Amino acid sequence: MITSNSTEIKNDEKVTLVYQNTNDSNAVSTVENQVKFGSLRELELLYLALGEEIERIFIGLNSEIKTDALKSARWNYRNPNEMYELASKVPISNNALKELKDKDGPIDKHMVHKKKHENVLISKAVSHGNIWYFKGFEEIAELKSDHLSDHVDGIKLFEALRQATLASLHLNGLQHNGVVALTNFKIDYMKYVELDEPYFIQSIPACEKDGGAMFCVFNIIQNEEIVTRGFLGAYTYRSKEIYLEKRKK
Repeated sequence: MITSNSTEIKNDEKVTLVYQNTNDSNAVSTVENQVKFGSLRELELLYLALGEEIERIFIGLNSEIKTDALKSARWNYRNPNEMYELASKVPISNNALKELKDKDGPIDKHMVHKKKHENVLISKAVSHGNIWYFKGFEEIAELKSDHLSDHVDGIKLFEALRQATLASLHLNGLQHNGVVALTNFKIDYMKYVELDEPYFIQSIPACEKDGGAMFCVFNIIQNEEIVTRGFLGAYTYRSKEIYLEKRKK
């Protein structure tokens, strides 16, 4: 869903999906922007993430299927691990990162459930397929470090990822009248996020517009490599009244 808080990238970064057959490792090896899958479920997940950015799908040396054959694919909203395990295969949109590089304005505060704009840690979004990209910032008013650091603090990165999750879910159509409760998360901090280079968040959300179980798989990218990866799982109550009733139990 493209809004005033997002931009759609129209580019030539189309992706070809290729079945990884160990007996025919050279099949369609000349295709650019190629992503390999090893099962029907992997194909479904890649389709759900990449959407219209998929140009062709090969399931054999000369056998091709249309994306229409995958229209019935659905997320398992209670199992973020399956997309998390596959996320490293999802290509990073270099055009999206270029678009974001000079963006310094934050996304609207209501998209990340904040009352003050100075507490927003991410930019407006750029989309590529069903994936959202944000530029992350280093400082917000409500999180002040009590020590000097040569990298972005982990607690600020967690908050940036939380905000990117909320924004992605809303950009995917999640209504604003519910209550979002964090249910589980996994974060792998693989390298420091340095202060002297911009960092970006690649976000793959899975949700229904009216709430329920949902999740967002993410990568933090800096200097063209993934430095942090993980997911946030959540449950969205359809109204504050339902949430408060649940809290009493």
